Amino acid sequence: MKAGPVVRPFSLPGLPRRKPARSPPCPRLSASQGRAFHSLRNPLDSSTVRVRIALSSFRATIQKELFRAGADVPQPIAHGGNTILMAYLGDEVQAAPTLIDVALHPDEAQPLFTRLMHNVELMLAHHLVHGDLSAYNVLYWEGKIALIDFP
Repeated sequence: MKAGPVVRPFSLPGLPRRKPARSPPCPRLSASQGRAFHSLRNPLDSSTVRVRIALSSFRATIQKELFRAGADVPQPIAHGGNTILMAYLGDEVQAAPTLIDVALHPDEAQPLFTRLMHNVELMLAHHLVHGDLSAYNVLYWEGKIALIDFP
């Protein structure tokens, strides 16, 4: 028994040949943007460390500003390198869980949602956006929330 010819979708009779879709053109980067982009791609490049430290410092500044404004964020204590030290939420046995890991009663969920929206309004009033606000980045402890992990 002989195998028949292989038919590919682009060679079927009666179907027009379509060119593959092209991705949109990439915007041109300035020399400094190109270096920063390269440092983000190359984890062994020494400039990557500088970018991470700058981001850490920026995150710490944001968290300090929001804490002073009354937002529900853990109190930032210090930062150095690519690390931010914050106040601990929890007790001796357990750290505060993320909101995704908590089963809330509907009567408890509404006030927390209202408080979360208050925090969003507060961030917007300070011209800030969390950028990754989800139940994974909200801690819950003793009926209160705390926003973490600012990108």
